[in-house]
Amino acid sequence: MSSFAKTSAVGLVLLSVVPTEVGASLSTFPQRHLLGPSLVFGAPTLAPMAHVLFCLKDRTRCEAPEETFQPVVLTSEKWLELHRVNRQVNGAIRPQVASLDEWLIAPAKGDCNDYAVTKQQRLVAAGWDPRALLLAEVLTADKQHHLVVVVRTQSGDFVLDNLSGQVTHWSRLSYRWLRVQSPENPRFWTHAHKGPALTS
Repeated sequence: MSSFAKTSAVGLVLLSVVPTEVGASLSTFPQRHLLGPSLVFGAPTLAPMAHVLFCLKDRTRCEAPEETFQPVVLTSEKWLELHRVNRQVNGAIRPQVASLDEWLIAPAKGDCNDYAVTKQQRLVAAGWDPRALLLAEVLTADKQHHLVVVVRTQSGDFVLDNLSGQVTHWSRLSYRWLRVQSPENPRFWTHAHKGPALTS
């Protein structure tokens, strides 16, 4: 069984208890100077084995463009697109504990891994730079391993999560951050921790 699976199996229940004030409202465009600390990419660490297999199954999923990466300029259109994709995928996949540790794109039933990779690949297909859409492993308050997508923008780093209908600044979530895809190479992962607060 996937180490991330149990969280998604109760995802629809937990959605009802996630405080709305920690999420950025759909109608409220995020202001950089009001946000918390930035996400810092630490020392390299092992990638989840399921992610290694996910990349081997289709190498194009984990390729990065050759040009220099710049965080996404978060326009109102892109902000709405993040909300739309987050909510559509959350509603399209029925939460289920996975029997095999395999990450699938757009299954009828799945766990947090499947929600995360589906959102990531849908946004890549819509033209987003894959280096701005990083998978991240976190530990929830009840000590469950959980997978989310971190979206890197010039307005801050935001999270797409199957446990919330909101797109939330990463520092406002009560998760312990464990590891995240490297922004330099999507096949590799690094430790993640809080950095200095953003300035306007």
